[in-house]
Amino acid sequence: MKFSSLFIFALFAVAFVSASCSSQRITAWQPSPVNPEIKPFSTEELVVVPQVVMADYISQPVEFISMAVNISADFTLEEKYLVRAKTDKLFYKRDELFIDFGQIAENSFVFPLPDARVLSPYGKRHGRNHTGYDLKTFANDTIRAAFDGIVRIAGKSRGYGNVVVIRHYNGLETVYGHNSRFLVKAGDKVTAGTPISLEGRTGRATTEHLHFETRINGQPFDPSLIIDFTTQKLYNKSLVFTPDNKGKIRIDQV
Repeated sequence: MKFSSLFIFALFAVAFVSASCSSQRITAWQPSPVNPEIKPFSTEELVVVPQVVMADYISQPVEFISMAVNISADFTLEEKYLVRAKTDKLFYKRDELFIDFGQIAENSFVFPLPDARVLSPYGKRHGRNHTGYDLKTFANDTIRAAFDGIVRIAGKSRGYGNVVVIRHYNGLETVYGHNSRFLVKAGDKVTAGTPISLEGRTGRATTEHLHFETRINGQPFDPSLIIDFTTQKLYNKSLVFTPDNKGKIRIDQV
């Protein structure tokens, strides 16, 4: 009887230890969101990056949540008139924005001015920061939306001339300057490849061309980080956009 009681107790102890170990294993492999305030998500929402290549991140597998950004045509007054306007609530309840450009379908990106040659890249030029790429083909050639989105601005601006700004579902904005004519208006929904304007030389321009910018939360960044201007296709890479406490965006490749 005493032996039987000890045997039963041993069985319960083994079962308890096994259950505890199993629970610990499951917990260790459960994905944890980047922002603890975000509600639990399915495995389809999770992108696992196998290797980190930027020194700012720890050198081990990192998990990011890749989510579409909720946008609408209900723009604020600032968003209706300022090219540099921030994207309302882009970083609301999230510390960073992760975009995997390698996962964007081939037909979900269109080079804005096919067969164009580069007149001037992004960067310092004549002592000023050139905030985009200048692309040239011929006067009145068709300029197309780079990604799906909603037209935020289609109007006149001093330096840009006739300018189109599109807010995209991936969190980016693209800017198209010096147009001779608009083919869209503010509030229009567009898909990648939609004709939006014609190439011109309005604003501060010495020849017909497209001034093309990529922006995140109102801040321009080098379009060649995501676009190969030789092949005119997206790079197969992932970027993380992280604002600091002053709102400046840091960009890391992962």
